[in-house]
Amino acid sequence: MVVASALATCNTYTILRILEIAKKVNPEVKTVVGGQNFTALADESLKMYPEIDFIIRGEGEETLNDLVRNLDQQLPLSGVKGLSFRHGTEIIHNPPHNVCSCFGGNYW
Repeated sequence: MVVASALATCNTYTILRILEIAKKVNPEVKTVVGGQNFTALADESLKMYPEIDFIIRGEGEETLNDLVRNLDQQLPLSGVKGLSFRHGTEIIHNPPHNVCSCFGGNYW
């Protein structure tokens, strides 16, 4: 099971509490966050908040799809571009994802 949330910075602490509750209900749940705040502070967020399993940096549509597929198929996460996560005590920041093709390769 995956619990994912993208958010505005003003909702950061509310989302963190929701993820904390999700982990208490089911410790096996995988939690995913994204948005500007977590993109900018990925390293710090993973260090400070154990309730976060994964951070999607930048546009998340393709990264979230890749993450869920890799988790479902038990594939390595090292190939999921735009993903930050913990591996043991180490924090991993995969290379950024290209601009999302669902936007025609362009940002607004």
